[in-house]
Amino acid sequence: MDDFRNTTFVLSDEEGNEIEVEIIDTLEHEGKIYVAMMEAPEDPEAYLEEEGEFFIFELIEDEQGSGFVPVEDDALLDTLGQKFEALFEEYDDEDEDDED
Repeated sequence: MDDFRNTTFVLSDEEGNEIEVEIIDTLEHEGKIYVAMMEAPEDPEAYLEEEGEFFIFELIEDEQGSGFVPVEDDALLDTLGQKFEALFEEYDDEDEDDED
């Protein structure tokens, strides 16, 4: 799962606009893999300071390779959002402990 973390690539939205995103974390939920992505900042240092919104996709893997499918179920999005937020808080706590 961690193979995808910090991977940067370009997504196209419904209107054809390209957005550079970075996978910030992955998690497993009910046997499926989900990824949290955030728009990649121009300045990497700004990444640490930003608390922007993140996007959640399901990772699909088959014989043709890997792909991402948007999660559209609101209840599932809420559950996954809470799980990712908890992971991010753990990382913040670890970073604070490292600074001491």
